Amino acid sequence: MSKIYEPRGRAREYSPFALNYFKGCDHGCQYCYVPRMMKVFSGSYVHENVSCVNLSGLRKEAARFRASKDGDKQVLLSFTGDPYCKAESGETWRVLQALLDNNIHVSILTKNPGKAFRDIDIISGFDHIKIGATLTCYDDAKSREWEPGAPTSRERIEGLRVFAESGIKTWASLEPVLYPEESLSMIKEVAGFIDHVKIGKINNHPREHQIDWEAFLISAVNLCRDLGIKFYIKDDLAKFGSMSMFDGKEREKDGFNV
Repeated sequence: MSKIYEPRGRAREYSPFALNYFKGCDHGCQYCYVPRMMKVFSGSYVHENVSCVNLSGLRKEAARFRASKDGDKQVLLSFTGDPYCKAESGETWRVLQALLDNNIHVSILTKNPGKAFRDIDIISGFDHIKIGATLTCYDDAKSREWEPGAPTSRERIEGLRVFAESGIKTWASLEPVLYPEESLSMIKEVAGFIDHVKIGKINNHPREHQIDWEAFLISAVNLCRDLGIKFYIKDDLAKFGSMSMFDGKEREKDGFNV
């Protein structure tokens, strides 16, 4: 059974706690960091093989966490697999039920909010929950090239819009940034209904060295402010600017936690 744990490094900027219950992912994203990371712990790890851990002890784990000193802090689903990957067949509903029963604060990050809407009834039952999607390529062809097993970013945006219209808090992760102009276009697309965005860059990939990050940072900050979008700039992108250009929650990693 997976434990609710405190993530480290860049992952910590998304949530103070997380829960991973899928091993592997069927999205096939070209930039995915998980296979490289997991092989450090297991040389036999095969990312394409998706499986769910034994969930029989989840209620006990949720109760343990809720009773701890950190029990009212946000838990993210998830980092090493998508809660609504193609292989998912009801497991996330079981996870959500255990977390709801213990009044856990939940943040969902998925590339398939359209599939997640299947669980709108249980999601609506939380006092503290938000659902987000990773937005990478505004162009559908590029989206399918980089993330062949996932819905396109345009489809994700529409999925988030449906959640927002249902009264659920929504957010977007603009990371990795593959094409800066497309990321800016998607910021414009979610303006008016998104609760907040978190913006980073791309790391450990050749494209990292092909992008003017300072120019993108300035454009993204100005655009979000002009559109009235709440935003957080991740550390790896913020270093291309100066602290004087940010204020309030724009650099507070837990500022938008539920």
